[in-house]
Amino acid sequence: MTKPVPVFKRPPLIEVALSVQFSPLEGLALPLQVEFGSKLRARFPKSQTLPPLGPIPIEDPTNPPPVAQEITVMMQPVAFAPRLWFLNNSGTRLVQLQSDRFAYNWRKESGDEAYPKYPGVRDAFAAELRAFYQFCKEKGVAPPEFNQCEVIYVDHIFPKGEWAGIGNIHEVFSVWAGLAPPVKGAKQEDLAFQARFRIDDGKGKPRGRLTVSSNPATLKANNQPIQVLQMIARGSPIGSKDPVDTVLAFMDLAHERIVGLFEAMTTPAMHKEWGRENG
Repeated sequence: MTKPVPVFKRPPLIEVALSVQFSPLEGLALPLQVEFGSKLRARFPKSQTLPPLGPIPIEDPTNPPPVAQEITVMMQPVAFAPRLWFLNNSGTRLVQLQSDRFAYNWRKESGDEAYPKYPGVRDAFAAELRAFYQFCKEKGVAPPEFNQCEVIYVDHIFPKGEWAGIGNIHEVFSVWAGLAPPVKGAKQEDLAFQARFRIDDGKGKPRGRLTVSSNPATLKANNQPIQVLQMIARGSPIGSKDPVDTVLAFMDLAHERIVGLFEAMTTPAMHKEWGRENG
């Protein structure tokens, strides 16, 4: 029997993003992207135009991860197709579209919004992606060929309850607990780290890579110190049948690994603070 995925009533999540990349669609000109947005207007009445996102790195989990990111220097200005945002009235949900990317985000805006849980975000992403896929077919645009998926979880962890503050980070991260208290005369002030994990499918087959990073930060609104935890899973679609289902198959696996690592890397005291419901 597989271990159940942990569930928290009050997770410290502030944003979840589900994204899929495909080869640039030459037929998907900006007017068509705007037209697609008009079909979303009942759910996403607001829109913004932003610079495009850079390409998602293609993960090859069968080989060691790269030591450093490759940096490309452009000597001449280049024209680019923009990225479009389509937002709901509160700004808590948005669809992102550009010539080679489709994404769906849930995010906190006021700070009081309850996380709708992964199944709700996943199903909303799937519905909008299927609508986009069908729109391309109706407009004579070659349907996107998905080549890389990305799942991002961002947490803002506040000093409260069991956690006294940034200098006591071992009360949050179990992976750091064994190194506390520090040597006499050396008081820990903060902590930043990054770790990468290969994502396997449960049978030992590599499917992608998960990067976990955490850094201290300060909220602009009130100078509140927090710890930001970011978990990014990337990998290729899984399967060969319905294209959208292959994307969802990777995202379901990524979600399971993200939540499992979140549980393993944080302390039982914080699990209590976040209202763990199972296990």
